[in-house]
Amino acid sequence: MNRLRFLWVSVLGSLLLLTFQTANAGWAKTYGGQFGEGGSSVQQTRDGGYIVVGTRFMGAPREYDLWLLKTDSLGDTLWTRTYGKADWINDEGLCVREATDGGYIITGYTVTFITESEDLWLIRVDENGDTLWTRTWGGDYLDGGVCLEETSEGDYIIVGYRDYDYYRSDIWLLKTSSEGDTLWTRTYGGDMGDWVCRVQPTSDGGYIIVGFTESFSSEPIPRELWLLKTDENGDTAWTRRYGGGQMSEEGLCVRETNGGYIITGQKGGSLLLLRTDEKGDTLWTRTYGEGWDDRGYWVEPIADGGFIVLGERYFFNEGHYDVWLLKTDEKGDIVRSRFYGGKRDDWGNELDITSDGGYIIVGSTESFGGGTRDIWLIKTDSKGDTLSFLEEEGLNEGTNWEIVSSVGQQIVLRYSDSPQGFHAVIFDTTGRKVDELHATGASGMITWGKCYGPGVYFIVPSEGKASAQKVILIK
Repeated sequence: MNRLRFLWVSVLGSLLLLTFQTANAGWAKTYGGQFGEGGSSVQQTRDGGYIVVGTRFMGAPREYDLWLLKTDSLGDTLWTRTYGKADWINDEGLCVREATDGGYIITGYTVTFITESEDLWLIRVDENGDTLWTRTWGGDYLDGGVCLEETSEGDYIIVGYRDYDYYRSDIWLLKTSSEGDTLWTRTYGGDMGDWVCRVQPTSDGGYIIVGFTESFSSEPIPRELWLLKTDENGDTAWTRRYGGGQMSEEGLCVRETNGGYIITGQKGGSLLLLRTDEKGDTLWTRTYGEGWDDRGYWVEPIADGGFIVLGERYFFNEGHYDVWLLKTDEKGDIVRSRFYGGKRDDWGNELDITSDGGYIIVGSTESFGGGTRDIWLIKTDSKGDTLSFLEEEGLNEGTNWEIVSSVGQQIVLRYSDSPQGFHAVIFDTTGRKVDELHATGASGMITWGKCYGPGVYFIVPSEGKASAQKVILIK
């Protein structure tokens, strides 16, 4: 299947400064050390930069700390903070939001060394990441916070999970004051496993929650997507379950739309998009992918009535995951699709629409960076492109070469009037030289790319006027 993979790791600018002007379309950055890091949540901040939360491996077995990063608008690090205690073996950040009165609010979970039980963790920090206060809630088993939002009153709504015996879990909804004091809590579930993924305050003052249930699913279906609508006090207004046949369904993100809700997740092995009315009744469903192990993690309504979906795609023949960004119209038909990744596993977990109409994506990468796994931050334009080069006006006038085929499984180049032959260097989007072209004839055709992976490359002549051309290899 033909696919275009856009790759950008931020060292190209100085290398090609004389030959290109770079449009501010996007970039990608990695953050981490020699061990493993992962990014869970991102939001554009009021200063135009980004706040990112995830997990950082601290070196000792099973010792992870919650990691908070603040970057500028280009993804360059302004500061980082880690949160955890020496006697706590695992602390993970799953969601971060900028608070309206400054600073940031974070949720996740913390595990104690003695009991190895997880507690839901809420942390309030100032604009420099310094801790203002923390709160924990939990019992003897596994409890954690998955998602949070600030309410219109300045309080916080947190959704997470609460385990009772390692075999039974409920969805857990908590509302706290701006100081983290509990206002009320609610649990939803049955006698088996019920899991939550996202919560969003709704326009009527209540909340919409999505996840999946084993307690209420119909046999022999292992799991059904579960949508819950509550009032302002967390009391259930209605619930809906979606599924059928032999395939499980999971809801991983929900957003309120004009007159209803849009949900993404997984059905069987395919990415699922489900549109409902205001009562949760299905308007339409769509699935995307080849059914190996594809899913949607985040969805947002966009101004033209369509939806932007962040997920992952598993390429069975290559044996790895890529980040997947889809744009659909209002009926769920695909308008545009982009993949981001390399030769190993790469994931995207959360997306935010940026002030310039583009997107910021956070996830994890094993293909790029300096460690076994690093946090990956991807900034795209409104089309999902991470890099756009504009040739300087008149730059190629009078040159003696041209690209005959700039997109394909191989690239074809024609040159002429070159007594010394034609010589060029080829760079990938990291600025790394990947190949050289050498032809001895005064004119001719060159075919390149047979042994190289899909992606964007740049052909820069070694002699003469400093022009360059972007080419794209696809499978």
